[in-house]
Amino acid sequence: MSYGRERHVAADEARRSDLVDIAAEKRGETEKAFRLFDGDRTEWVPKSQVEEKGDGTFAMPEWLAHEKGFI
Repeated sequence: MSYGRERHVAADEARRSDLVDIAAEKRGETEKAFRLFDGDRTEWVPKSQVEEKGDGTFAMPEWLAHEKGFI
């Protein structure tokens, strides 16, 4: 029976669909976080929640972008 696996995959897909791309300049970095400036504010965000896309944008969960004031 693979019900648990299907639920896990569905949860992962739901999390991915809640990602937003934020245009930002990286102004600092540690082993565990990026310091991002979006033109209005500078905030530290955890690397575990953020993907640097290499084109001046960073993908992150929508809840995190709201929490940090990026959207």
